Amino acid sequence: MILLDSRLDLMLARQPDWLEIPKDPNGSPSFLGRYLRIGDRPYALGRELGRGEEAIVFELISLRAGTSYHVVKVCRHRIGTKQYRRWAVPVRFQRNPAAVNPDIELFPCHLVPLPRGGVVKVQRYISSNPSTDWHSTLPIIPVLSMIKANPAKADALIDSLLAKHGEQGILMELKGRMLFGNEQLDEALDWSTRALASHMASGSSSRYNAAVSLAEVMEAIYQRDRSKGDCEASIQLDDGTVLRNTIFSTATDEAARDDSLQDRSLFALLEAMSDLPYFVAGLNFMQKSLLDLAGGTSFKKLTAAVARIDPDNPMLGQLRAAGVWTDNDKEANSEKAGSEQGGDATGGKEPRKGPPPKIPNNAPKSIEAHDAAYNPESDKIRDASARIAAAISDIRRGREDQAEANLKEAVSIRPSAADHRIALATFLSSRGRAEEAIAVLQEAVEQLDGTPELRLLLPKLCTTQPSSEVRPGIQTLLPSVRILIAVRFVSSL
Repeated sequence: MILLDSRLDLMLARQPDWLEIPKDPNGSPSFLGRYLRIGDRPYALGRELGRGEEAIVFELISLRAGTSYHVVKVCRHRIGTKQYRRWAVPVRFQRNPAAVNPDIELFPCHLVPLPRGGVVKVQRYISSNPSTDWHSTLPIIPVLSMIKANPAKADALIDSLLAKHGEQGILMELKGRMLFGNEQLDEALDWSTRALASHMASGSSSRYNAAVSLAEVMEAIYQRDRSKGDCEASIQLDDGTVLRNTIFSTATDEAARDDSLQDRSLFALLEAMSDLPYFVAGLNFMQKSLLDLAGGTSFKKLTAAVARIDPDNPMLGQLRAAGVWTDNDKEANSEKAGSEQGGDATGGKEPRKGPPPKIPNNAPKSIEAHDAAYNPESDKIRDASARIAAAISDIRRGREDQAEANLKEAVSIRPSAADHRIALATFLSSRGRAEEAIAVLQEAVEQLDGTPELRLLLPKLCTTQPSSEVRPGIQTLLPSVRILIAVRFVSSL
């Protein structure tokens, strides 16, 4: 435990480096930090996915779940400039040829205000090749969709994907999780170990979740094998820490495992989290592993770290309710951490240290709330997004008939998603089929009238057009005016 304490001291010595945008009018455009909160949940910038003239795009990692279903865009223009104001809007009707999806600006984004000024944009991640995007979870969605309903078919599908594509990290990780669910722990350990090594080698952000999966397998084997011992000895230290050890009467493989496996599970996590120390899912796992040592320093350091980055964390609430943790307990740890230099600033300067300032009453709603408002059929989102991505790929390859079929299928899967209808209308209009495009938009107005997404999209459709006769339509959002705006927009393409 002394070694664990030392590693935690090094890993958590610095406060979270909160994302912020400097307002220096004389300085070059830049941003600082990595962590941010959206609603009551913590996130972090992951891999850089792209860099354009206006913005830099990063993966957005959910620190509780370890998933990267969204991206975050940080504007490269200074706050307050004309370019910045033009960029900082939910929807822009313009093409971005440098993007994986040139029509990405049509997809409504979530504008997230930062506590010290400025905004960033959050959008769902869309891949041009979802079936082979190994840095994401998109290739395994077909398997995930059938695990509960048809586990045998899911097993066969993951094996066929491994046979076809080789040992890709995300495929091996899912294979390990499926074996773990079937209590095939030794096989799960092998697959999970190889999956983490693959993720680490490729720099994939999936390595954080894979490390938690591996640690869970190691912990399960440790708990299984300790029951094979002859007895258990425990010693209580002066600070209340209770040390337990399983005693074996003879030297066995189980004895060797018992001595090392639990420690290995924690250190595997520490290694993967070396560049993302406030990965909440990993901190929570280590808390659970050390729950028997709730009075120990390692447990206190982990819990203090969770309180810094995620004060609304469910496990923290359970510890408070059980009387194991109080908000005063975090002071001793946070005071020391706050005196250290800020974390690894993505923008190249020292970020603001300490807890983030209080966000105003108009704080952003959660990503989940935004997605629910604009994408009610959440279970169909990924399938429809995959169709859109496939259509983009088809257009690039000149397969326009297939592209049109995929766009129409996306509308069929999620008929309430106005952005899919707009994408189809834009495609038809760009091919000289204005009447069909108008019909698509008229149908959207008739079926989606009053929905938040249509209210957002059609007024923006109006304000981005240069014609003065179109702009007055934004004053009154009557159905007939919406149709007129849509028709004029399509006719002008």
